[in-house]
Amino acid sequence: MKNIIFIHAAILKNCKERIIQYLDVINNSGLIYNVEYIYICFIGEEQIPLTDVDIDIYNKNRNIYLIKLSNYLKEYELPTLNYLYNFCLNNNDYNVLYLHRSEEHTSELQSRQYLVCRLLLEKK
Repeated sequence: MKNIIFIHAAILKNCKERIIQYLDVINNSGLIYNVEYIYICFIGEEQIPLTDVDIDIYNKNRNIYLIKLSNYLKEYELPTLNYLYNFCLNNNDYNVLYLHRSEEHTSELQSRQYLVCRLLLEKK
């Protein structure tokens, strides 16, 4: 099985720093050498706060992709989850690590539908 990482990132205050922290942990743990791809999926009205120069130190294998999925923060992580879900439907031979910091969201995400989506992804 191959390994892949999806990181959800809302373009809010300190977004760039949070992503760099994630990449530091992935790099320092050695996990970066055991994943085929890392997709960093952004939502928000602003431009992606990272550039290729910011991630060059981590992107030795050119396997990190910065993707803007939506301009709308009110969609929360749904665009990222949809992207991840579609990836899983078409790629059965991957282990998936999904990274997301939930404190940037409201309690609206504790709905039954959200929890079912989370459980389905964990089960996949």
